[in-house]
Amino acid sequence: MKIVKHLAIWVAISLIVQLGALFYLDKYYLVAQTKFKSKEVFEATPKKQDVKVKIPTDATQINISYEGTYLSYIQNGSLIVVNTTNNDTKTFSPVAGNTISMYKWLNDKDRVYVVERTESNFQLYYYDAVKDASALVKNITYSTRYSSVTAIGSSAMTNMDFFKINRGETTSYIYYKDIMNNVGSVDTVTSRIGKMYTLLRKPEVIYEDTYNGKIYDTVYDSSSYYPINISGSKVNALIGVDDSDNVYIGDVVNNLVDKIYYGNLKDTTDKWQSIALAAPTDPNNIFVTQAGDICVNNPAKNQVLSLKSNNITAYKGTFIEMSDAGIISNDKGILVKTMYK
Repeated sequence: MKIVKHLAIWVAISLIVQLGALFYLDKYYLVAQTKFKSKEVFEATPKKQDVKVKIPTDATQINISYEGTYLSYIQNGSLIVVNTTNNDTKTFSPVAGNTISMYKWLNDKDRVYVVERTESNFQLYYYDAVKDASALVKNITYSTRYSSVTAIGSSAMTNMDFFKINRGETTSYIYYKDIMNNVGSVDTVTSRIGKMYTLLRKPEVIYEDTYNGKIYDTVYDSSSYYPINISGSKVNALIGVDDSDNVYIGDVVNNLVDKIYYGNLKDTTDKWQSIALAAPTDPNNIFVTQAGDICVNNPAKNQVLSLKSNNITAYKGTFIEMSDAGIISNDKGILVKTMYK
């Protein structure tokens, strides 16, 4: 028993001596012998600057990609796509005998949907601006020389695409294409369809009835026959939707919007928010960003007002469009991109 105690004592003493020596080396001896200096080094990645991009005088359907990297327009019947960082220009020409009815940039990638009209139907193509590649996606529906595609919407999270097709001056229909490339018509309460937007997370279409000034919500396989009712508002204009699936509806008086109501369709409209405009405005001069900012263009002053931040952004030249990439304008034949303040 005594032997065990003696061994335990000597082991404890040994451990104490070793730990003490290690403590001294760590805190005093090694620190005194060696000193290190460190410095963080960050390598800055230069941002590509835009070059001067010309806009031809005969260009039509002028648009910008979702991040503003590409300018596009129709010229001589073809889609022209210009990289704004290096002026690299690509041409997407329709199949011989076809005409481009409409095109639209997707909201999440540098890809364009192009709808060509043949003698008998509409054909949907995609064009990838980065890869300079295109392919036929699907035939949508029949066409005549009096019909045209006037709106394209994509529900990105459900892989559903919707197309508004005008047949004549006043008659419009909405068609869908699902993830399996099935195509069909959407049941609507009217053929007098104005603006059309799609939700991001649901295969739903929000559209205007231009005959009675009401806004309806419908999905591709069923339809609501009751308008979205805004208490106290008799005539409405569809302003837009955002990435949170909020819908923005304008109160219209004498063809101008004086107040905007917005909220999610899962809530009743009495829970929606509203914001008044400083002056009645043409609904075509109001744009909703994907983040939910409401931007109002004043073409007389070359200014865009953000209703939520109250910031004013001035731009040069003739206004073309507002997008999430900023304000797009034409200043004496040169493209100008102005970021929102």
